[in-house]
Amino acid sequence: MAGVVLNWSPMLNGIAFTLTRSGVLGLGKGRVSVADWTPDLHPGVGLLKLLLDNDAAEVRGDATWLCHATIACMPQAETEILGLPPRCPYPLRLEAQGAISDLVFRIEVSWLDRNGNPQPGLKRSGVILESVTERYLVVEPIFSVVEEVEALTGVSATAGASSIMDVRMVHFARVKLALTNATGDAQVDGYLDRLTIHHATGLAFEHNGEASNFQPVLYGDGSVPAASASHDDAVAERRPLLPLEHAVKFRTVLFPDQGARSHYRLRTGVYVVVDAPVEAALRVVQRINGSDEATRAAFKADPRSFLLAAVEEAGGTGDIICDGAVLREPMEYGERVIGVRAWDGKPVTFKIPVFHNWFPEDGKPVETYTLDVPGSPRPLTVRSADVSRLRDAIEAARAANSQQVTFDGNTLPLTPDLEQTVSTLVGHVAPPANRPRKSSKEKESHASTLMVLRVAENEDDLVFNARLRIPTKAATYSNLIPATIPT
Repeated sequence: MAGVVLNWSPMLNGIAFTLTRSGVLGLGKGRVSVADWTPDLHPGVGLLKLLLDNDAAEVRGDATWLCHATIACMPQAETEILGLPPRCPYPLRLEAQGAISDLVFRIEVSWLDRNGNPQPGLKRSGVILESVTERYLVVEPIFSVVEEVEALTGVSATAGASSIMDVRMVHFARVKLALTNATGDAQVDGYLDRLTIHHATGLAFEHNGEASNFQPVLYGDGSVPAASASHDDAVAERRPLLPLEHAVKFRTVLFPDQGARSHYRLRTGVYVVVDAPVEAALRVVQRINGSDEATRAAFKADPRSFLLAAVEEAGGTGDIICDGAVLREPMEYGERVIGVRAWDGKPVTFKIPVFHNWFPEDGKPVETYTLDVPGSPRPLTVRSADVSRLRDAIEAARAANSQQVTFDGNTLPLTPDLEQTVSTLVGHVAPPANRPRKSSKEKESHASTLMVLRVAENEDDLVFNARLRIPTKAATYSNLIPATIPT
């Protein structure tokens, strides 16, 4: 049977991807011209063609070429589609040798195992870090740090003695900027005698007692067993990232005091940087820890239903949610559960899928609803306070015998399903009129909130939920990658 394989080859300035087609029984192997690439040939082709269409990649002969910096910014889901190696599981260690004015000044780069010892034999070329038994990707923000450090170290070999210091100081400023961006510490360059950076790509939770807060435990990518390291589709399981001393400090001191961030200083010269999806999950946990008892109980019963939307919106997937005492408890909810909310006594059925933003972003404490309107190029997001205004716009369009309705710059097909959905939503979000004030006894009897599950009514709901994911990683192509790749 004929087959198609997507190959990749590391080069000095990037990685070249080629498509090879073989005939029956593997005979007649030959490359497929980029002009003949179609998404049905391989799952990675859809992604590569999208990058080509948006000038984030280029064609060189029979190959599609991606620069190392672009690959370093790609979410794990995209690198897996392209068949690239897993991400580097080792913390980065930087150690300055000599004073910056010394002719032989250099910063040594090493990668540490779980015991804090340098891993021998690892060499880096762009985003690829490999030895005779291992092969990994070095991704942001570590990639930019290592690139600038090695450029600084190489100055003595490329500049004359009289100009070494001038060139070196320019590169040192770039190293400092990369380190500051990664760690959030403007004084981080002062610790270059020995500086360690951990990279968190997952998290779990611990919970000690009904009244205590949920404590996050940071996880990192695990190393691939040597027997499978040569296979780029090998899966590296995540495991707890930090040494015990730092792990305890993070979950009991740093997170409670500083909240969700993209980086933390564990002690002098020791930092942890956090992937965007992990930071998004930490923000959810931060809100849950400040919520009422019923919401905290619902989160403990099924954390994933609270976390998945935020994780996916930040460009991640559910696999960043790892083990932990909370997640080791029995899960009683199936995959059709898409959220948890307080029951208000109103059964609601919508003709068009409607999704509620349960966790507004910081600084935007406004509830919103997202409607996936058939025939509209993108979902419509409406603030709860503006739902009645949308209904008025629909009524005005209907009175004018228009086939479309315009709302906040969006033009939507005017259909009976849209009218029914918006009318139902108006009743759902409208405050109850002329409700008599409750006595203190009534208030006390209704003090506890009943939490209920939001369940996808059909497969379209599930598909739309997945489509809401928009990667936010800071990359040249970050707004170009779709939630799903055509296959």
